[in-house]
Amino acid sequence: MTVAAEKYKEQVYRMALRMATSGLVTGTWGNLSARVPREDLVVITPSGLPYSKLQVRDMVVMDMSGRVVEGEQRPSTEFQLHLAIYRDIR
Repeated sequence: MTVAAEKYKEQVYRMALRMATSGLVTGTWGNLSARVPREDLVVITPSGLPYSKLQVRDMVVMDMSGRVVEGEQRPSTEFQLHLAIYRDIR
């Protein structure tokens, strides 16, 4: 994976933990993602994993067509919505 994608995995992970400790999400509710600039990749939180148990390695990296390019977990069930937003704001 690229250095930029690794950086965004770390950022999405840290923000997910912040959201959980701030009480903004409960359990597995809520989704986060970030588009990796100039790489047509998106880092997204996994489906069904409580934020309190997340690790950086749990982040899912997808291409803009929705194909998982890195990660062992399933992407958030709302990944299509995230991708549509990123496609629209290009």
